[in-house]
Amino acid sequence: MKNIIVIDIGGTNIRIGILNQQKKLSFIDSEKLPPINTSEELMSIVFRKIEEVNKKIGKKTHAISISVAGPLKKDRKSFIFTAHNLIVDLVEPLEKKFSIPVLVANDTEAAVIAIQQETYPTKENVAFITMSTGIGVGSIINGQLISGYTGSAGEFGAMIIPTPFFDKPLSWDDYCSGKRDDKVGIVNTYKTWATYYKKRINPIYIEPKDIFEAHKKKKKDIDGFIDEISKINAIGVANIIFAYDPEIIVFGGSIAQSNYAIIIEGIEKYMDRSRISSLPKFSKLTLGDYVSLYGAGYNFFNKL
Repeated sequence: MKNIIVIDIGGTNIRIGILNQQKKLSFIDSEKLPPINTSEELMSIVFRKIEEVNKKIGKKTHAISISVAGPLKKDRKSFIFTAHNLIVDLVEPLEKKFSIPVLVANDTEAAVIAIQQETYPTKENVAFITMSTGIGVGSIINGQLISGYTGSAGEFGAMIIPTPFFDKPLSWDDYCSGKRDDKVGIVNTYKTWATYYKKRINPIYIEPKDIFEAHKKKKKDIDGFIDEISKINAIGVANIIFAYDPEIIVFGGSIAQSNYAIIIEGIEKYMDRSRISSLPKFSKLTLGDYVSLYGAGYNFFNKL
């Protein structure tokens, strides 16, 4: 029985586990990533986590399969770690150090593999949208994984969408994701929106969850903001429907998981259905935080 190390390198956390050919996931460990300034810093963490797993389980592993939060480079051996603005070479350093095969997939690509095989095995047209530190899309259409030339198909988060309250259009990812700096992310979008409409910026809104909690409590200082986010989300989802024509769209990631009803209600409210023949079914991710770990493993075993 083959046992493989599966790793999910997200924008916020790194998760690692062991998956066997019976698709049983064991020894799962998760660690919050510190600020990453160089690719070497990330690789040192990856090396350490693998060594910890090997020491703990005490049995042979046959491969390493990784999902990553960012587009792959053409060689599929490195990726652009968008959360930290780095290009990271993964495959060659790991193969050299551990002498076993290494496979890399985009995290949404990995996730949709797991979703289709575990949750919707009879469906051939499934899309997955993650809304978290970034926004990404994975899709299986007519039973085939849509990977693209480099394996980076589905980077819809980079789609530019105009809004009235920014001087220049930004990306869907920049408006609605959980990125946290003074230029992008949903908290920054709130501040820019409040300034444009001459509303007081509430300093206690520092995390995406603060924004959504205030909306749930119907706070007047945020009245109308989630509507603006919903309009942007509706444009993004409509373009996914036009591009892939999926039967089902599954929503995951920390923002979508925690605020699913609000996000879906907003998308349905502002979706322009005039050119959409049939709206796909919207569904909440049921595989949880480990979906990309499973997907990384399934991706490896599918290729055997």
